[in-house]
Amino acid sequence: ILAYIGSSLTVAILLTAYNSSSLLALINSEMIRAEILQALAGSIGILLTIPLTSRICSLLYTQRGLKTDDR
Repeated sequence: ILAYIGSSLTVAILLTAYNSSSLLALINSEMIRAEILQALAGSIGILLTIPLTSRICSLLYTQRGLKTDDR
């Protein structure tokens, strides 16, 4: 999440520098909403990658009947 906030920080600074509106108006702007949604979607993807990959690998491992003592 911090990486996404850091990348969108310049957009927020530009908007505040060129627009002297309130913080609520800044959050409601289309560009900021798009950045927030992009950060949420990316964070959800990152958080779900490891559990989903582990689950898929465990299913594949158990379906093939592989054992660690199979020598």
